[in-house]
This record gives sequence, C-alpha cells and structure tokens, in this order.
Amino acid sequence: MNGLVKDEKEKLSVFKRGDVYLATKKIGKNNPKADKIALNNKVIQDWNRTVDHALVSGMERKEILKVKQEQISTPIKESIQKYGNHPEFLFVIIFRAIELLKELIKLLIQKQEQMKTRISDFMERRNENKDKQPAHTATQADNQTAPSVDTTIKAPATTTVEKTVIPLRPRMSELAHAYEMRLEEIMEKLKRQNRAIHTQEMEKELIDEELENCTGLFQGKRRKELQAQSDRYAQTIKTMKQGLSHIVQDYKYPTVDAFLQDYKQGKSEYEAYVKATKDWESKYGEKSTHRKLAEKQAEVQKREQDRVFNYRSPADRGAR
Repeated sequence: MNGLVKDEKEKLSVFKRGDVYLATKKIGKNNPKADKIALNNKVIQDWNRTVDHALVSGMERKEILKVKQEQISTPIKESIQKYGNHPEFLFVIIFRAIELLKELIKLLIQKQEQMKTRISDFMERRNENKDKQPAHTATQADNQTAPSVDTTIKAPATTTVEKTVIPLRPRMSELAHAYEMRLEEIMEKLKRQNRAIHTQEMEKELIDEELENCTGLFQGKRRKELQAQSDRYAQTIKTMKQGLSHIVQDYKYPTVDAFLQDYKQGKSEYEAYVKATKDWESKYGEKSTHRKLAEKQAEVQKREQDRVFNYRSPADRGAR
C-alpha cells in the first residue's frame, strides 16, 4: 500500500509488505490532517483485530491476503489514480473490507458448526447400527473340521546372517518440543477467547435485529435502550478481539499471525516425530523382532568371545 503513496510522511509503518495486517500512521505535531489520520488509525486497528479473529477462527492466511488485496490495496490504488491522495477515502475502503471479512468469518464458523453436527450424527448412527447387529452364532461351516495342515518345521538353509543395526531413536525438534510444552496451550486460550467473541457477536446480532424492527411511533425509548445495549456489546467485542493479540504477546509473540505460523509448523513437526517414534518402537523397540534378534546376536557373539578366551591348546594342558 505504501507504494501507492508518494509523500514519505503519508506512508504507513510497522508491518512489512505482504503482511495480513495494516499499519497505523504516526501523527506529527501541527498536522492539519490529524483528525482524519486518527480516524483512519482506528479503522485500521479494527481491521487488524478482525484479522486476528479470522485467523483464530481457522481462515487461511491466503484468503485474508486476497481480501486485503482486492478490497483495500486495489481500491486505494484506483482512488489515488482517480481522485488523488484523500485520507478520508481510506476510512470508507477499509470499513467495507472489514464488513466483508466479518461476513466471511461468520460463514466459516457456520460451516464448521455444520460439519461438527454431521460428524456427531454420523457417529451416533454408527453406534446405533453397531448395537443392532445380531450376535454371531455358530454355523455349519464354523463347525466343520478344518483340514489338517503339515506343521512340520523344516530347518532353514544355512545362510550368512548380517549383524542387525538398530538406528537411533527419533529426536524431537525444538519447535515440536515447543508445541508439546506451550504452543498447544496458547492455542487453547485463543480458541476459548474466540468462542467467547462469537457468542457476544451472536447476542449483538439479536439486539441489532430487534433495533432494526423497532420502528413504531412510540418506540423511541426502546430504540434508545437497544442502541445502548448494541454499543456496549460492540465495545466488549472490540476489547475481547484486542485480547487475542494480548494472549500471544504474553508469550513474546508480536502478533497472532506470527504465533500461528510457529504453531502450525510446530504441530506438523510434532506429528511427524510421533509417527516416526511409533514406527521406531514397532521395528526396534523392546518387544520388536529387530531388538530380539540384535540381543540374540550379541549373546552369541559374547559366547564365542568367551569360548576363544577360555580355549587352551593340548600342549598347554600337557605342560601341567
């Protein structure tokens, strides 16, 4: 976005190019546009809070960047080319982008809830079908005597047995360890906060819907009460969204986006470590065939070494 602004003093700072967030602008002393810049900074902060809400809700980073590009960066470029540099236009453009992002978050959460319901219904039907299945009864085929099988064990052909080498147990990466120790805990805090935000937004929607329908001639007092309630919900939601960034900042992460990038990578590395460890235990663990074979080979090797050590030639025995 800064590439569209010619005046260095008008450029935004803090966040780098390609970031999901927008940067606020510092207001210098005696700036004639101070009020407009302050208003723009507020809507920018609202965008950043909504981005945090979207990220924790599970929206992909690339989807947020797409909204930012199509609804903010491109319209600002077109506005500057057509009308010149007017900070007041920035407010309207970002406000519309925020409203769109909020709608996308709402749709995403609805899809998630629908998916949870489908999975729950599927599991319930599956359990019901399992309970209805009749118990297995013996049939004629079951009672028939199985044909005899020659179980004589033939001695295997003599072969050269290679020494079994057991590789080192998989080691957990630093990020995987961080995921296990604290990243998942931080994510749970973010999710709880996000669910609380969603609940507040649903309650605000009910208030706003009632306010919209409150159009009677003598409904002035009720409209005023509803508007006050809606404003209180809006302030609460704003504070709670700000709390998302506060949660990660308590753990030395600058933004929710920065935390989630570590979280996703740490989760991937941790799951890979768990799988690798499970495979290693299956192949080389205490009860594995490789382990037993290696121990048997070590035992045979020790016996061979002891036999060589204790061997005495006939000349040595006759010398006594």
